[in-house]
Parts: sequence; structure tokens; C-alpha cells
Amino acid sequence: MYGRGILVGAVIAMAAGSFTGNTSLAAELSVSVGAPFEVSKGKARRDYDTVLDIRSKTGEPPANPEKNPLCTVGFKAAEANEGLTQDEINAFIVTPDWREMVAGTLGLFFDIDKDGSFDAGKIKGGEFLLRPKAGPGHENARVFMSIAETPRGRTTLVCATTAAAFDKAIPAFRKIRAGVAIP
Repeated sequence: MYGRGILVGAVIAMAAGSFTGNTSLAAELSVSVGAPFEVSKGKARRDYDTVLDIRSKTGEPPANPEKNPLCTVGFKAAEANEGLTQDEINAFIVTPDWREMVAGTLGLFFDIDKDGSFDAGKIKGGEFLLRPKAGPGHENARVFMSIAETPRGRTTLVCATTAAAFDKAIPAFRKIRAGVAIP
């Protein structure tokens, strides 16, 4: 894949929108996953308050490219969400308008193979199965993305693997997402 940092950076910038930061809330982002996964603090990004990386100790599913984390999860506080209830946010997340807004931005970088929703307790989110449109090796890359919004902000999970491993990896990506404590 063509510099996953560029790809993930573009995705995270899109997902972050124009939110302002709140580092005290960002400290509440955590991921709890079992073997074979391990979580570490990710490289700082200006568009997120906190970034965590998830790697597979066994190399399965394989990260794409191999030297990068399998998944990255980021949180960005959102002042615009502060006056909203979780029910109000959930109601918007499941609308065609929200899906079209996200798809319009993602469509700049990816072909969207499938989009759906997920529940994380009382939080609803969007799930996207993506194929990068450009860059060296993009034909062999697949991306799993989840976006969840709360009154505190947005949490985005991005996982990248090979095309050959993608279908088999989706349950592992969902397991990782289930371990994300969304602030």
C-alpha cells in the first residue's frame, strides 16, 4: 500500500472534521483486546487528541504494509457535540444524510464496497469496507473503518490489511472495535 501514513492521515483528517481538542477527554480513550493483539500509544497527530495503535503479535491478520500497525484508533473532542444527547447523535448517524456526507468524503480516497452500522452499547456508529483508489500497491489493500460520535467527540478506528486476508480479518476488526472504550 502507498504509505499507510498518508492514507490513514487522510482518513483521520476527514473523520476528525474541524473539531477542537480536549486532552482530558482524550485520556479516556482505551482499547482492551486479547491475544494476539497488543495496544500501544500511537504517533501524535494534530487532528486527534489521542491515537492508539493495535498490532498483531502473530502477524495475523497481516498489516498492510507490514511495518505499520494493523489498526489505529483516534479520538478528537468535539465542542459542536457538547449540546447534543447521545440519542440525538444516534438518530443522525443512522440517516441517509450522514451516510452520504461520510461517503462523499471517503469517496475521494476509496471505493466503498459496503457500509453499515454497529452498536457499541448505547452508541451507534458507521462501518465502512473500503478499497483505496490510488497509490503503489493500492490494488492489494483493503481498509475497515468505524466511526462513532458521542457528546464528547468522535472516535475513528481504521484497520488495513491485504485484499487476500480482508474477508477473514473482518471478525478480528470487529472484535478490536468491541474493545474500544469510546469516550
